Amino acid sequence: MRAPPPPRVRPEQCVLIPCAGRVEPILPDGEKEIAELLEIAQDDLTSLDYGVGGKSRVWMSRSRQRDREAPVNRAVSHGLKLNGLDLAIRGPAIVHHQELDLDARH
Repeated sequence: MRAPPPPRVRPEQCVLIPCAGRVEPILPDGEKEIAELLEIAQDDLTSLDYGVGGKSRVWMSRSRQRDREAPVNRAVSHGLKLNGLDLAIRGPAIVHHQELDLDARH
């Protein structure tokens, strides 16, 4: 008899997601550092629920969302679409994922 597989758990993590290139793990200490990592003013920072079930949070530049010249961040846009928001996110973003038991969703 086979032992049941171990539970699948996504650990808590925070990452910087550029429009192109590699995702970078980060450890920001609050919104001030998040704005600094995105290279924007803190009053330009905005956030939304993110990902499956809205258990995560994404931060981005509010002004870049109105800038049609700013590149679309396809990875972040896809994550929002999974949560029912069909938006094209522009510019880099920071995502904080809470720990999630992936098997408990079923």
